[in-house]
Amino acid sequence: MDPVLWPEHFDIGISVDAVNYGVSAGESYLQEPYAYIGPHQPRSGTFWNAPFGAARPVAALTDTAGILRFFREGRDRAAG
Repeated sequence: MDPVLWPEHFDIGISVDAVNYGVSAGESYLQEPYAYIGPHQPRSGTFWNAPFGAARPVAALTDTAGILRFFREGRDRAAG
């Protein structure tokens, strides 16, 4: 599992167990830096607030520990 730098969005991400995790510098979907979780199979519910899964502005997550909590919650919700 090596991270990938996606040049079309300039974000870095990784795919683990059919779920993408990453951080974007911002683009047309959200024009500020954000963390995202994108299960390969769509999920429903309020956690999944983006067309590709879930996204949260980095500023709202405050630090790397907040991003890690978001990724862990997404992993747990995607598995359940």
